[in-house]
Amino acid sequence: MLHAATLNIEYEVKDLVRTIDFYDILFGESAADLYEGHVIYALRKQLLTITFIENPKVTVPICGNFSFLFNSDKEVYERFVQFTRAGFANTLKADYNSFGPSNHSFGITDPNGLNWKFNIKDKKINTFKFFNIPRVNSVWDILKPL
Repeated sequence: MLHAATLNIEYEVKDLVRTIDFYDILFGESAADLYEGHVIYALRKQLLTITFIENPKVTVPICGNFSFLFNSDKEVYERFVQFTRAGFANTLKADYNSFGPSNHSFGITDPNGLNWKFNIKDKKINTFKFFNIPRVNSVWDILKPL
């Protein structure tokens, strides 16, 4: 029987409350477990568990780059608006003048220094498509006379 692996990540952070505010918006749900001094997010679909442990003495900033896929432009835009309203606009990486519901990509840095890039899943592409050449079934489809 094949078992899926789960990635478990732990980070020490200075401000646990601000971190929780950020990740509740990012993941669209509250933490799986909240304790005094640490919080756990368990993302079952992504097979990922992230634990944030409060440590006011942390001096080294966290480094890391992550991508997060959403199902629609609307979901990404809603997160953009929520981050802006919650005061995270200073770390958003997007052009505010051109960003809208149909522009579905932006980046943001969490309160601890982790970079997140947001995009949507591409449900339209089932096969490779080069330039605008239609899909062919064999070489003969390309070589046959018109």
